[in-house]
Amino acid sequence: MDSRKVKTIPPSRMPAPWHTVVAPARPPPAVRSKPSDAHNAITGVIVIAAGYFLWRACMPSEPTASEPTASDQGLELAWIEKGQESVREKLRDPESARFKDAFFHRGAAGAPMSCGWVNSKNGFGGYVGWMRYMSGGSSQLTFIESEMEDGFQETWAQFCGADTRR
Repeated sequence: MDSRKVKTIPPSRMPAPWHTVVAPARPPPAVRSKPSDAHNAITGVIVIAAGYFLWRACMPSEPTASEPTASDQGLELAWIEKGQESVREKLRDPESARFKDAFFHRGAAGAPMSCGWVNSKNGFGGYVGWMRYMSGGSSQLTFIESEMEDGFQETWAQFCGADTRR
């Protein structure tokens, strides 16, 4: 017989079953079914429709002879304000500037212009009277009637139209 002794571990020293870690069971993989032909057809129609609408949105619209839209009018008002700022830059007393009958006009070759009337104080503090102005949006492209006596009427007619409101 074997003279070796078998050593037994007393129950108090045996590892408890709660020390064992069991990995959670994985759920079975989801079974994916192949899309049906109807599903593919609907998806195709949606993709084609979305592509068409995206293409139409990117295409330039053809000009129409209709009334200007609200966004056009907003741009025109912004152009008028920019023109008035440019006129103020050219005046001796910019804070005294008063404007009336300001309008937007596309002049020669479609150039956007701000036109109207301005009155401001001179160096003596008195108002000089209403003068026409036209502005292309910067002080270099802004002209006041008193600064350009020769040819102002022709330039006004070319860039602001025949409008001579007073």
